[in-house]
Amino acid sequence: MPNHKNPLTRAGSRSRSITSSISAVGAVAAIGLALTGCSATADGSENSTSGGPSSGTLRVQVQAGAEANVDGFLTVFKELYPDVSVETLPVSQTAKTGSNLQVLTSNDAPDVAVVPTNTQVFSQLTGAGELLPLDEVWAAASLDARYGEALASALKTGGTPYVVSYDSTIYNVVYYHKAIFADLGIAEPQNHRIASLDELESIVAALKQGGKQGLAIGPADNYQASWMLDAILPTSSTPDELQNYLSSWQTDVAPTVSYTDPAFIDALDQIKAIGDAGVFQDGYLGQDVAQAQALFVTGEAGMLLNGSYSAQQLVNDGMTDDEFGWAMLPPVDSGPATQLTLYNGDAFAIPARAKNPEMAQKFLEVVMSVEGQTTLIANGALPSVNDIPKDSFAELLPQVREMLADVTENGGQPGWTSTVPGGLGQQLVDPLIQEMFNGNESPESIGTAVQEMLTKVRTQ
Repeated sequence: MPNHKNPLTRAGSRSRSITSSISAVGAVAAIGLALTGCSATADGSENSTSGGPSSGTLRVQVQAGAEANVDGFLTVFKELYPDVSVETLPVSQTAKTGSNLQVLTSNDAPDVAVVPTNTQVFSQLTGAGELLPLDEVWAAASLDARYGEALASALKTGGTPYVVSYDSTIYNVVYYHKAIFADLGIAEPQNHRIASLDELESIVAALKQGGKQGLAIGPADNYQASWMLDAILPTSSTPDELQNYLSSWQTDVAPTVSYTDPAFIDALDQIKAIGDAGVFQDGYLGQDVAQAQALFVTGEAGMLLNGSYSAQQLVNDGMTDDEFGWAMLPPVDSGPATQLTLYNGDAFAIPARAKNPEMAQKFLEVVMSVEGQTTLIANGALPSVNDIPKDSFAELLPQVREMLADVTENGGQPGWTSTVPGGLGQQLVDPLIQEMFNGNESPESIGTAVQEMLTKVRTQ
């Protein structure tokens, strides 16, 4: 059984205050502005890099799955700084939320680091003074205005920016094979929504009868099991309850709901029911996201759980954009319709021990420039700023444009695990949900473990 008692280091977390709980609101705002074609920077100035070093070596961490995005940033960077050598350093999805802390505080720290904002790595680094302030980067790229007030505030610690959020992500997307559905007589989900657990089970039953696997997921990467909680919790709780779950870890926000209350337990019950119904592929607990995606691309699985960025990955893997559609996980029974889940936590920072911090600043200015942010679109990713010209989004695959339109029409919800500190959220809960699938945990025991951790977080 996973250890429920691992302490959460909260250094620096109180200073993030209540704005941490609204980071996903920035994603909604940026998406809305993008769709309406807002293209002006805050002060009307061009986004550009300023003077400084123009040679040497820059060491940049690249998280798994983001290689194409960073390649786009580097293309723009090398045009401006052709004499700079760049070394990229891979970081796995698991390492970026844990063991990367040791790398970033060592004498071999990279110049540009992957630091997700919803993890203990971020709070420990800021609390220990191990990240450099990025005021100059934010000023050069006009980020206060280009992020919008909500996201800009959420990304700062004690009023100081130590990271740049370089993309926006929509996740908990259920992709499905249109041809397989048609061949097996399975109706495509209406309005991109799987209306109930019964409907999901019916779809999977038909897929299995036709010799296919059901919904392919990758729990072995230690984030997708708890992803599903982010999609379902808003359908089992009221808006006020959800907001309190997102913010009650802060000592100046009084808890009005408990993690042992029905709102949280019902969401876990839904996830357990999905697992108990055999919805996922055979052997899913031992498979990672790449393996799950391979099952979908080869037609062995009829559905895949992933994110907005995955549409382009599927095309890169050989599918055509008319071969797959998308939908959302089902809500709890009688709950409101599911909304897309939003995340703005993918972030770069400069470690205090970086050997080339000046060039690292120039790289981050490039990343956050209009040119740098626009390169994301070709890879199916979404910019985190609000001034990308509307016509740039025509490059997105139709599935992603549909998701953006859905957020504009129906709203989106911040993910609980992408908002609360990692030791309370994903890093605590994900292994527990995996153990629940194995029969070693229950929704009630998970709720109790999270409630105990909340008490520790609020008293540390």
